[in-house]
Amino acid sequence: MRWYASTGGGVVLFLLCLLFDAPGVFQLPPIDRDESRFAQASRGIAEAGDWEGVLVPVFDDRPRLNKPPLIYWFQAISHRAMESVMPSGSVESNPRKAPWCDETRKETLPKAGIAGFRLPSVVSAALAALITWRIGVSMFGPPVGWLAGLLLGSCLLVCVDARQARADQLLLMFTVLAQFLLWRIWQRSRGPAHFRRSLDVVAFWCVVGLGIMTKGPVTPAVSGLTVFSLCLLGRDWQLLRTLRPLLGLGILAAIVLPWPIAVSSVVGWERMSHVIMDEVLGRSISSKEGHSAPPGYHLLLLPVLFWPGSLALLPGLMRGFARGLRWAPAAKGESSDRGNSVLSRFAARFPHVHHEAEAFCIAWIVPTWVLFELVATKLPHYVLPTYPAIALLCARALFDCRGRWREIRSSWGGRTALWGWFVLTVVLTLGIPTFLGFWAWPTTGLAARSWTILAPAAGLVLMVLLFHRLREGRVRRAAAPALASCLLLSATTFAVLLPRMPFVWLSSQAVRAYCAHDGGTGRPFGAVGYAEDSLVFLTHGFVDRLSWGAVPKWCEEHRGGLLLISELPAGFVQRPDDCLSEFTPIWQAEGVQYAKGRWVGIELLGRTPPAESSPNNPD
Repeated sequence: MRWYASTGGGVVLFLLCLLFDAPGVFQLPPIDRDESRFAQASRGIAEAGDWEGVLVPVFDDRPRLNKPPLIYWFQAISHRAMESVMPSGSVESNPRKAPWCDETRKETLPKAGIAGFRLPSVVSAALAALITWRIGVSMFGPPVGWLAGLLLGSCLLVCVDARQARADQLLLMFTVLAQFLLWRIWQRSRGPAHFRRSLDVVAFWCVVGLGIMTKGPVTPAVSGLTVFSLCLLGRDWQLLRTLRPLLGLGILAAIVLPWPIAVSSVVGWERMSHVIMDEVLGRSISSKEGHSAPPGYHLLLLPVLFWPGSLALLPGLMRGFARGLRWAPAAKGESSDRGNSVLSRFAARFPHVHHEAEAFCIAWIVPTWVLFELVATKLPHYVLPTYPAIALLCARALFDCRGRWREIRSSWGGRTALWGWFVLTVVLTLGIPTFLGFWAWPTTGLAARSWTILAPAAGLVLMVLLFHRLREGRVRRAAAPALASCLLLSATTFAVLLPRMPFVWLSSQAVRAYCAHDGGTGRPFGAVGYAEDSLVFLTHGFVDRLSWGAVPKWCEEHRGGLLLISELPAGFVQRPDDCLSEFTPIWQAEGVQYAKGRWVGIELLGRTPPAESSPNNPD
């Protein structure tokens, strides 16, 4: 028991989370579209020569102000640190060649590349698991807290998102830290520890401010809804008074306001306010970029995205509601015709706090979940800030639900949920590696093919063990093979198979083709039809992304350039005098444009350079 709360237990948990979330960080090419945008904007900050470049993130020569700057600064620092440890050296090796060509010539390079921008997400995910562990130790004891941290760090959504250079894992870390401080403040709000409580209050508001600087209003929304729910459930507003809202507003203003004020002096306050309103209110009222779904979207995806911890999802939530809340029965002889009787009876029968730990988790989950179900724009990771509380309830259920497990297994609905989870585990553990292995087989070497065969075999052994433990009712012990299957899936998918599937990474193929045909001259590079954001990152912003109407002019101005195209649009008519007709295909490929969910073919077009400028000309 002591080991689970010790420093050694925390180190082991941190390393296990890295084991789940880190494979593939160096191998996977940049992912469209958000990751490439974040990484390229962070690279601009890392290479900026003045304060304006540090304050204003830029992507494709346009300010990127729809996200606050903290994640860009963290990624820029991480990239610079990685470059100092593992420099690419491409410019020194060939000063005539575009400096990004040597970095994109191979499938996998032991250099910084995109990995330097991904490290903050990986480390933040592991730190969020550690903070969840400490909350669990305070709420339910060391073993439950340690398991809760592991369930968070290993869940499918975190495993996928932690490998991307985005803001969500840093947001998760700050949000769970704010919730940890809020839990401590709530516990101490009834005691005499005034000095420690004051320090916690100041720390809480500072962390909330850092959350705002990471991704806007998410952290204050989660904490604010939790505070409101706890006050409502407890029929007491002491917690709100303890938090000192006026002091908090002052701290938030000191942390948050300097950046928008500084940026507005560069880009103009009108543009800055438009971006803020569009991101905060626009996403709530109308769906952005086609990301719309009806209410219930997040709830439907929860068993998949929280896998393998969703094994205990049903008993965890049932136990949390049963122990955390109590509904007061109606008083005998209560009159229904007295003044304000309906409101009075509702207030009297509204649920109140029973066990504080479970009540805090419910107050954390429910209002935030309802808010994101009602928001018009929906993406799977929006509800990620509630996952630590879900992990805490699920871990507690695995340790203390023997009777409830028997109840679940004896009911038709419970058996359906339990064996439905088992089927999901089989599909993820065996189906995904087998499917990807089939597609990657022609492009893999002997070592990868051996892994492709051995991984499903090991997964099959784990599934047999998992089946026997579930059938015998040893659900807590079933968590071990489930976590092992998640680790196997993570390593096989992200570190072995996906990096070796070139038809998935069309941008990387196209950039390598450009480097092969560039001849060391730095020829102009244009893209039309297929112009994903990863092209901008891979070329350090060198590529010109064009519309079809701008192609003839670009070809006329860049007669020695190389042009990447996809299929011609239906309304495009090429005139005989267009210089585009002088371009001929020099490289072709087909693959999946996963950002749009379609199979496409791309071509690299160019003119043969004059003989005297050819790098192969002996003269």
